[in-house]
Amino acid sequence: MTTVLDPKIVAEEVETIDQYRMLQKLDCEMAGGYLFSRPISSDLIDKIYVYQRFEPSDQFLNVCVPSFGVHSGAETICDESMTPLITAHRGYSQVAPENTIPAFELAIEHQADFIELDVQETKDHGLVVIHDSHLMRLAGLDRNLWNLTTSELASLDVGQWFGEAFKYTRIPSLASVMDLAKDRIKLNLELKCHGHEQALVSQVVELIHQKHWQQNCVVSSLDFDTLRQVRTLDPGLTIGPVISPSRPEYPDFEVDFYSLHFTLATPERVKQAHVNGKAIHVWTVNQPDDMQRMIELGVDNIITDQPAALKTEKASKQTKT
Repeated sequence: MTTVLDPKIVAEEVETIDQYRMLQKLDCEMAGGYLFSRPISSDLIDKIYVYQRFEPSDQFLNVCVPSFGVHSGAETICDESMTPLITAHRGYSQVAPENTIPAFELAIEHQADFIELDVQETKDHGLVVIHDSHLMRLAGLDRNLWNLTTSELASLDVGQWFGEAFKYTRIPSLASVMDLAKDRIKLNLELKCHGHEQALVSQVVELIHQKHWQQNCVVSSLDFDTLRQVRTLDPGLTIGPVISPSRPEYPDFEVDFYSLHFTLATPERVKQAHVNGKAIHVWTVNQPDDMQRMIELGVDNIITDQPAALKTEKASKQTKT
């Protein structure tokens, strides 16, 4: 768990505990576009590193530290070329079946920053990576996920629907995906609630710790109570609500980012989130015009089925500027 620094140490330079929580994550997140409403001094950074008993990485020092103290308005505390980060939605799901090892390998190959994936609890309380709770669309089976064990689910083919080349592709466990992704890409774990889970949150948080993924994943969910449980179990984990046009509501507890449907992202909303020390992720952005618009808005993370296309659009924007 992340140790919380005595607020007195940072009170003069960091306005809210949310902003401090963001600052704690700088070393692992590479500052990731997080904004602060006042400069952060190198003195304060030193105090935090001493207190936390860890040293900033060379990459952090080389890329981020020179940018401290220059924030004003639209400037970020890190190299603008890093943002927005690119998240492969359910892996590289345009070219491989969603939420499968082939899709995740392709996302890594195409150098996405994150993979967004869906986590659900099975009948025997295992954690599997799959979006649908009913198995007809992906596996051709008229059964609900919560009525099947982890081993029963592992025998299903969730690749043939996408194409013969992916026949016999299986539903991966969350643990196997973490092992695959370790030190290669970060993860956005979206926790899916089907109404029959008993230990989803506790199991996920336990696995994050067991696999030492605390600094390399974020946790998101449409269900605010689920996120509140995550925050209670580990206040140091990065959490954010998934907010859709059909339910444009915001939680009444502290979160680290908002995952918005891209149609909800406006200049005012992005600016206010940044002033409050929160990042903006947007989903699911697949059209070039929408990609460019999100980049221009200054969002922090774009979730897409087409990470290679987004990488091209991002490079094109940087070339123009």
